[in-house]
Amino acid sequence: IVYQLHKWVIDYCALQGCCFSVYADHQGFVKTFQPPQIFQSIPDVMAISIDGSRIVIAEAETEKSLLTAHTERQIVEFLKYCSQYEHSIFIFAIPWVAKVRAIELLQSLKSARGHTHIKTQVVDTIGLSECQDFM
Repeated sequence: IVYQLHKWVIDYCALQGCCFSVYADHQGFVKTFQPPQIFQSIPDVMAISIDGSRIVIAEAETEKSLLTAHTERQIVEFLKYCSQYEHSIFIFAIPWVAKVRAIELLQSLKSARGHTHIKTQVVDTIGLSECQDFM
């Protein structure tokens, strides 16, 4: 799923009209191309525009891991990091059967932490094969 998410983020970045460096945390990538640690977490995929003004953070979870304290902590950290950039987006990839729960979790955490202004997108594993409109 991380490999699919990586490809999806590349497609998203291509639509933004500027150049990005894209990093992914999966076995097929050389360590130098892995995302940097954000607070205590490393995102599955991260993209940074060449001028440093745009950030894309993408995280994939399974249905089982969706409602864990670890996942909640990661989301909070990634939203906090995104809040430091005017042009940022957090993309959350999950199995289609858990999409509603993922949207509810993300909205709840954004509201509770004062991050409602951050652009987010929940993408299910079916949607990873195509770019969609972004919230």
